[in-house]
Amino acid sequence: MTTKKLTQVSIVILTLGFGGWLNGKLETAPSEPAMMFDPALKMPARIERLLRRSCADCHSEGTRWPWYANVPPASWLVRRDVERAQKAMNLSKWSGLTPGAATGLLTAACADLQSKRMPMGWDLLLHPNARINAQDIRNFCAWTRLEGAELIKQTRLRSTRSPR
Repeated sequence: MTTKKLTQVSIVILTLGFGGWLNGKLETAPSEPAMMFDPALKMPARIERLLRRSCADCHSEGTRWPWYANVPPASWLVRRDVERAQKAMNLSKWSGLTPGAATGLLTAACADLQSKRMPMGWDLLLHPNARINAQDIRNFCAWTRLEGAELIKQTRLRSTRSPR
């Protein structure tokens, strides 16, 4: 990118941000910390640390908003990504899922880590501490298999106890 082009892009970004501030449309991130993990979501401490470090900022209501989440146009992109992530899987609303849906999400989350689809590459540029290594993936996937099996077992127990 040429210096002239870089200057033009910088001016546009600054103008949008300043314009949003002047119009009172500067978005502010929620100041009240929300619940990060639903109490129904049981996990070992090492899995909780992994999810807190690498997943929960987007996939829970307990998002820790970075400074740029308050500055347009970055705020628009960050909010859109967090909303999409929470729609895909929200660790704060786990108890609202059926056992089948929860098992499916756990299986998909493991696959996403194994394929390196998550955490997203651009996010790692801004949050290098969210990086996940091979051991993290093995631990997480082992937990998802155990948790999924437990959910299926609970479903079977409920179905044998309920009158037909």
